[in-house]
Amino acid sequence: MAKTTLVILAVAGTLIACSEKSAAPPPPAPTRTEAVAEAPVDADAPKTVATLPPVPFKEHPAQLYTGRLAKPDFARADADVKLYRSRIRDAAATGVKFGGRYGVMISGCGTECIFGFVIDATNGHVLPLPASGEGHRMLQLAFRPDSRVLRALWKASEPDACALQDFVIDAGQFRSVKKEVLPGICPEMNSETGESTGEPYW
Repeated sequence: MAKTTLVILAVAGTLIACSEKSAAPPPPAPTRTEAVAEAPVDADAPKTVATLPPVPFKEHPAQLYTGRLAKPDFARADADVKLYRSRIRDAAATGVKFGGRYGVMISGCGTECIFGFVIDATNGHVLPLPASGEGHRMLQLAFRPDSRVLRALWKASEPDACALQDFVIDAGQFRSVKKEVLPGICPEMNSETGESTGEPYW
């Protein structure tokens, strides 16, 4: 009987040893990086709105023309200008809106697109805006009758960025005096003061 008991115990011990060897090792403890779940991206979270620098209106003043308004001169204009004769005539008739002597015509050209011209009230010369068309999506403009500065603000090609460019008109020609890409989406801009309303434009 004792011999039988010893055999049973030996067999049991062998089975226990084999079971311990075949058992799968416990999974490794998660690392700190694995333990912390990534924060979900909130698509509806408010985006940063760009901060606009002041428009240098006072640095480039213009004397306001008060004489008779010249009719637009289409004789020297190119074909693109002549396509919009009626709109340009109507804009010229409303008087000086920019740079001391220019009327301004602005019109839509499709989704997120505007274009336009300025009309010299003293001689009728028609000049295209320096920023307009499909290359300037979501374009906004700011200008005043008593200043030669025109500010253009539009959606930059970079994500969540706003393109800004300031122009000055001299002797019937626009020249750029400032150009930069601002971080954040463009704010809605007051067309007379060039100041941000604080609200996103898109």
